[in-house]
Amino acid sequence: MIDVSKRTSEFKKKLIKTVQERAITVSTDLYDIATNKVGKKTSPVWTGSFLASWNMQIGSPDFTFYVDPYPNPSNPLPPKPTPNLKFDSPTSLSTIYITDAVPYAGKIQREGTTYSNPFILQRITESYRWS
Repeated sequence: MIDVSKRTSEFKKKLIKTVQERAITVSTDLYDIATNKVGKKTSPVWTGSFLASWNMQIGSPDFTFYVDPYPNPSNPLPPKPTPNLKFDSPTSLSTIYITDAVPYAGKIQREGTTYSNPFILQRITESYRWS
């Protein structure tokens, strides 16, 4: 006889693990696009503060930002490395936040343009709830 509750529990664990892996893959890809690591440039580069201020975190948004005290357009701040996300437990599903809190990021989002890159369109906060 087949134990349906055991099979259901095993299936649920495998399903949640698969969803977690896919969520991290999609979020990491979006983060890499936002920080100009792959694809078309989506963030302006003048001092690099906008690129260096992208954050990606599970559970709650991170609104820290970095401003170069000595901006130099010929030597902009580099973007942060892509975070290595991990869920708290193998059965948890939570929101993954991708944010940029540099003070002028709102203007970039509202107007979709900057002086240094007039053709961008960028959202400064993305969140995905996987449940």
